[in-house]
Amino acid sequence: MSLMANAIQKIGIAMERRKSRSLVQDFLREGICTLEEFREKPTDVKHKLANFNRLPLSLEEIQTIVKDYPYHLSKEVVELYRYANGCFPIGSYDNADKDWESPEYYCALFDSGIPVPLEEGLSFLSLQDAMGIYKSYFSQYGYDPRFFPIFGFSEYLAYGIFGGESPLESSPIVEVSLEGKPDYKQVCSSITGLFQVYAESVTNKDIDFHQLALDYGIDDERQRIFIYQDQF
Repeated sequence: MSLMANAIQKIGIAMERRKSRSLVQDFLREGICTLEEFREKPTDVKHKLANFNRLPLSLEEIQTIVKDYPYHLSKEVVELYRYANGCFPIGSYDNADKDWESPEYYCALFDSGIPVPLEEGLSFLSLQDAMGIYKSYFSQYGYDPRFFPIFGFSEYLAYGIFGGESPLESSPIVEVSLEGKPDYKQVCSSITGLFQVYAESVTNKDIDFHQLALDYGIDDERQRIFIYQDQF
């Protein structure tokens, strides 16, 4: 199992333990489908909710979505979206009793009830949403055309990665200011590293989180996530 897959599995198990709200529960709450529809026509509802672009993607789907991006996403970004596309699986992929094609077993990472890294209120973008934002915003207005958003952005900051002329193994996470001339700052050495730190923060109280985060280039300012350790 790769480091990315291991981190995603740990996060998913933590979500299951905390009974995180699934995408289906979100859509019920938002009136996108009804409880009767879900109970009586689960297959229809599954297909309906799949149209909201939140289920993991195949390699072919990823290539189709980013065909207009003029650079290559790193191998770890591609792996991330093959496991998690704007949301994370609830529980372990080893559990064959779950229908992993159903939104019932996925949760929006930032709605999971567990603490998350980076700025408060950010979301983990589906690849479809990320590409849409890239085309309408970051490919224009004077931004470095390599910058590709991975996380939603606040009023003043956005977080993403730089694509390459060829597929790199990993991608440092970059913060870009949205005011004035774009200013880019690396905030983590890799996306895998970010989710490894995140996974350890929700599963392991004995590790030196501060040092682990520093090892991946996450500075003190962004380590406030670890004040939530005692919840686990």
